[in-house]
Amino acid sequence: KNNKIDAKIPKNTPNADQTMLLRHIDFEATPFDLILERSRLTHMELSTQLLELELQSLILRGPGGYSKA
Repeated sequence: KNNKIDAKIPKNTPNADQTMLLRHIDFEATPFDLILERSRLTHMELSTQLLELELQSLILRGPGGYSKA
């Protein structure tokens, strides 16, 4: 029943909050502190959302920060 709907939505599609956060991350390494300042999220909120984006392969973590995949 709902499986047909779920199957059509790619697993790595960002939700509204993640889409907003992705606007603050560049294609080149963006330092955590800069993303924190741009997003105005708390340290914990940002850490959680970055981990979720990384697990969905939407961002990469590397030397100097995070970048869009």
